[in-house]
Amino acid sequence: MNALELFHKNLEDNNWDASNNMEINKGFLTVYDELIGNSDIKTAHLAEVERQAFAFSKTPEKRLSDKLAGEQTLEDGTKIPYEWPDIKVLRLKQKMAKMACL
Repeated sequence: MNALELFHKNLEDNNWDASNNMEINKGFLTVYDELIGNSDIKTAHLAEVERQAFAFSKTPEKRLSDKLAGEQTLEDGTKIPYEWPDIKVLRLKQKMAKMACL
């Protein structure tokens, strides 16, 4: 089993809930680092996507929404909206992956 599979097993075998969000996030980061260290880039990418998926908030009013939102200041002083995780980026990556398979 790779580090991500072991982490999935840990999540399944223990009583995790919403109060453990920070621990789950840290767990995904640890898994990511281990996979990168083992040069398993593909699985590391999957771990990062799963980490972002865990970070989304879902409510009936807002549906899926970001965990963090605010403004990012660029080097030239320009301020742009910032969201993490950014559902638009994930959807674009998914669309590009589908197009690459055609």
